[in-house]
Formats: sequence, structure tokens, C-alpha cells
Amino acid sequence: MVRIQDPKASITNARMKFRMPALPWCTPPASVVKRDFNSVSNAKALILPDKDGDLPIHFALRYGAPKEILCQFLRLGPQSARHANHLGHLSLHQAIEYAVMDDITIVAGAYPGGLLHRDKNGCLPLHLACRRGTQDIVLGVLAMAPQCVSEQDSWGNFPLHLLCKSGASVSLKSLRTVYARFPEAAVRRGSSQATPFFHLCNVLNHCPVQYKNRTLSHLQFLCEVNPKVVTQQVQGEYPFERIRSIEACEALLNKLVTANPDFLLVVDNSTEQNNLLHLLYFENAHGLDRELTQSVLETDDVDYEFDIYSLYVRDRLDMSKPELRHLLIKIEPRLATMKNAAGELPLHSYLKGGHSEGRFAEIEMLLVANPQSYNTVDPVTKLVPFMLAAVGDRACITATFELLMAYIATGTLSEFGFVVQQ
Repeated sequence: MVRIQDPKASITNARMKFRMPALPWCTPPASVVKRDFNSVSNAKALILPDKDGDLPIHFALRYGAPKEILCQFLRLGPQSARHANHLGHLSLHQAIEYAVMDDITIVAGAYPGGLLHRDKNGCLPLHLACRRGTQDIVLGVLAMAPQCVSEQDSWGNFPLHLLCKSGASVSLKSLRTVYARFPEAAVRRGSSQATPFFHLCNVLNHCPVQYKNRTLSHLQFLCEVNPKVVTQQVQGEYPFERIRSIEACEALLNKLVTANPDFLLVVDNSTEQNNLLHLLYFENAHGLDRELTQSVLETDDVDYEFDIYSLYVRDRLDMSKPELRHLLIKIEPRLATMKNAAGELPLHSYLKGGHSEGRFAEIEMLLVANPQSYNTVDPVTKLVPFMLAAVGDRACITATFELLMAYIATGTLSEFGFVVQQ
């Protein structure tokens, strides 16, 4: 083998040959790695950084060099394990981001102090392991430095935040283990004031279908071990406002009600004092479409007859789905009995919006939840529900008939000038 004597030329030559396309799935053949890096036998070459502060061992870890090459580098240049590049990454940080657990063990053994070294973002190796999310790496690094689980990075994130934020491929075992080491992190706020639970809600909305059940199990786990996580607002939003899956909403809303029985009875911040059902039926009542909703949200025009909060919540909960309205009535029937500032029940709001012939099931749910609503006069139109169902372009014959029969059964038609005969 011809040895290159100039250390700078040696390291440059090795890097040029070894630098494959910077793709995580592109690993150079082991023969190429051995040929190129065995030529770098001069110990000085192993500790000469490039313009970014990277040593040969950084490149070797980044592109998947065999273990024997890593061991050779650390044997010839042991101080390379203590060298940080321009990002503040030691070879250990690089190993956690790109390598397998065996390589991480080798590098950590060469410099155990690296487990407590922070990069320029304040991240410890455990933070990077949780951000990557691979189970064996998370559990392996946690076992090496369990004290780091209660440490925050420069943005205030605990390892649990980064684990929940890393994606749907995170295992429940990793989540349970990291949580068990420092449970308090579940209710602490990190970057953007977000909680770990809030990060999981975001993951659920964007994860592949095959990972939805896993992410749901993560959400349910955090709900069970600490019910407070479901009632924490992040920049004015509750976690359930982030979730668009009906199944996920049901699981989460049940936890919300368990943690705070009156939580779903909250009203908006306008003078109308609408509850969630009023807001859900608001779209029908005003014939509002999505484009108008978005334009109002963008312009923040508070001169409309409806308030920005109503539109914001309606857009977040995707009001086009009747399943969500049914779910709210099922979980919290008291919503159907609440009147807004004008004295309107949710039933009035729904009937004013009009409906197709096949939507009487929703009216039935409202009537079951509030049996007295069928004869409650709408204070705005001065009409009772069966009259509201009969007016407008989308009047429903089925709803009108059923509500009328219920009204007749009370014998109160006489107040409108009718005589009811048995």
C-alpha cells in the first residue's frame, strides 16, 4: 500500500473518494471505505478538521463506515472523540444522528463525557436520540445517561417533547420509558409553548395511515398517566382543536370530560355567548362557505355579525363533518340545553340553517338530549321548532311532521288558534 505522507493531502484525498451523495440511504461499500481510510494512517490527519470543523470520524459516521474503521480512528486519534464541529457536534452526536447503536456504543466508550456535551442548540445526545426516535437508540442512550432526561435544550424542550415531536414511528415503549424517568415533562412547555401532548396531536394529523393507531395509543397513554395534558391550552388552542380524526377526537374528548366535567360547556368570547354546538351549526345558519371563513380569518375583520373566535373554532373542528356534532352531543348532552345570549338553543340554530330530508337523525339526537326543546320558542323569529323546520328553501317535511306531532302531543297548539281533538 502506498502511503500518502502529507497529512492534509491525505485527509483531502480520503474525503473526496469517500464523499458519496449526501443521502441517508446511500451507504458506500465497505471495500471503498477500507481502501480510502486505511490510507490515512497518520494520526495528525485524523485530527485535522475541514472548514466546517468535521474530522474524518464525522464523515465515517455520517456515511456508515464499518466498525473496524471507527475503532481504528479512535485508536490512532483518541482525541477526535472530544472534537466538536461547527454545530458543536462531537462524534457521539454524529453517531446518534446517522449511525446504528453499536457505533454509538463504540464512540461513547471512547469518551463517556460526550454524553453530557451540549451542541450549539443546547442539545445533549439524548435530545438528538429522541429527535431521531429510533427505539434502540433512545433506550440505549437513556440507559447511558439517565440524568439527562430532565434537561432542556436552548428552546426549553425536554427529551419527551422531542420524542413526541419526532413522528409517528416512535414506539410506545420508548414513550413510556422516557416519561417514567421524568413524568413532570408531560405538562411542561417547550418551543412555541407547546406541550408533548400538543406535539402528538400535530403528528396524528399528518402521519401515514398505518401509524394512526400507534399515535392514538401514545395520546391515550399520556391522557391516562396525566389527565392535565388534555386541558392545557397552547396559544389559545386546546389539544382537541388540533385533531381532525373523529376517532381520535372521541378518545380525547372523553378524557377531557373525565378531567374536567364542565370543559365542553365553554362558550365563545363574543357577546353572543355561543357554545360549541352553536358554533358548529353556525355555518348552516349563515350559509357561510370555506372561502369566506378563510378570508375573515386572514383579514381579522371584527365588523362581521359573527366573531373571529367562532370562525376559528369552526375551521379547526372541521364543521362540515356531522359526525363531530353527534360526538359532542353523545359525550356532553348538556350542550343541547344551553342557550346563547339571544336565548337560542342549538336546535334553533340547526333548523334555521336548513337541512336535507335525511338529516332528521341529528334533530332526534338534540331532542333526546333536551326533550323540552321541541316546544321552546325561538326568541329571534318567535317560531317554535316545527315552524322553523317548515320555512326556507331547504325545509324538511320529515322534521316538520315529527316536530309537529310532538308539539300536538303537548296540547299547546291552542295558543296559535288551533283546536286539537283526540
